[in-house]
Amino acid sequence: MRISIFGLGYVGCVTAACLARDGHDVVGVDVNPVKVAGIAAGKSPIIERGLEDLLKTVVRQGKLRATIDARDAVLDSDISLICVGTPSNPNGSLNTRYVESVCKEIGLAIPKNPGGALSYEGLLELALDSYYDRNTHLSRPRPNRRRAA
Repeated sequence: MRISIFGLGYVGCVTAACLARDGHDVVGVDVNPVKVAGIAAGKSPIIERGLEDLLKTVVRQGKLRATIDARDAVLDSDISLICVGTPSNPNGSLNTRYVESVCKEIGLAIPKNPGGALSYEGLLELALDSYYDRNTHLSRPRPNRRRAA
């Protein structure tokens, strides 16, 4: 399977390397060009035993590449995984700005087809619903969105 992974921090980098090790063609996406260049050279951006050796192997095999180009990654994949940070707001609630940004990038990159692609808002709802379904102790904020009349 061709997989794009958005966010190459602790979760995304390890996930990308392991999926590539398991035979998938993986493209990692991050906004940090230094991190992208490092991963493309087989260097780990995090300290995790065995990860750098694994990155070197899967990059050398051509199973993992990294880019800052979200559109290229989406067009070159069958599925996209969102692994970006969700820091806390000052009041302790979940800050979803990075998730929202990635959903927008993915939504803009999805080719339009006769069946219709998910919109940015649809992707964001799916991502947030999935997060809150797994973290039942948190209450899901519902943003006030203006609806077209």
